[in-house]
Amino acid sequence: MYKGSYIADLDEIAQFSHEEIRSFVQNNKVNSQIKSDGTIVTDADQHLNDLLVKECQRFALPIVSEEAQNSIEHVRAGSYVTIDPIDGTSNFAYHLKTLDTYPNLQLPDRSNHGLLIGIVVDGVAIAGIMHNYVNGDNIIVDVTRKTLYVNLSDDSAPALDAVYTGSSDAPDIFEGHQYKKGGYGLRTAECLVKPHKNAVAYGKIKSAGIWDIMPAAALVNVIDAQILCNDDPLSLTQYIYLPKGDCAVIKGEKYLEAYKKRNSN
Repeated sequence: MYKGSYIADLDEIAQFSHEEIRSFVQNNKVNSQIKSDGTIVTDADQHLNDLLVKECQRFALPIVSEEAQNSIEHVRAGSYVTIDPIDGTSNFAYHLKTLDTYPNLQLPDRSNHGLLIGIVVDGVAIAGIMHNYVNGDNIIVDVTRKTLYVNLSDDSAPALDAVYTGSSDAPDIFEGHQYKKGGYGLRTAECLVKPHKNAVAYGKIKSAGIWDIMPAAALVNVIDAQILCNDDPLSLTQYIYLPKGDCAVIKGEKYLEAYKKRNSN
């Protein structure tokens, strides 16, 4: 049974991975390929995954990782650790093409990418981390101790109503200031912790895994928000890949009403 500090251990793992991805890029030619689901994977993804699986053994739970063959039985049992070694791999690959130095700090926020880890016990997300490999941002949550650690480099005044998207725009029904952020897990976490009155991170899901919704799934247990997949609450015991269709992380009544209206049309 794990008896450590989720905040301390997740931060330690993130700092380890932060240094490791830089070292790997510096010392290796990074190759990439297209997986069967149409997404990109690089040598760095697999290298980090192998190391992170070992690091996460400290939590004494089965591992469900984007870069591994996973058992649905681990998910159905309800207690496991999720790992996404590089959330936003296509953004990572883009960084490698633009400058000899990694990361390229001149690229916009939508090219960011990072580490996602989530911890689920008895079907409830109880801890997680989002670590941005580009700027070092950290969002760590420990639901068991009602503790939230946030360290963001962007200290600009947040919009009252915020819509977080990737490279494309969100549906017109979501009116508000648009923040284009890279990596679905990165933007779902950031939209929750920033002091917006209303915020939504909306995605059209094609091949996203349960690891992509961490640590947002834990954050909604300490922040007044929710995650809906095609109008249904997110389940952490039914599937490895999120249901195809809509997925929205929503804070505030404004976007909740808009989302429900959209799916009723």
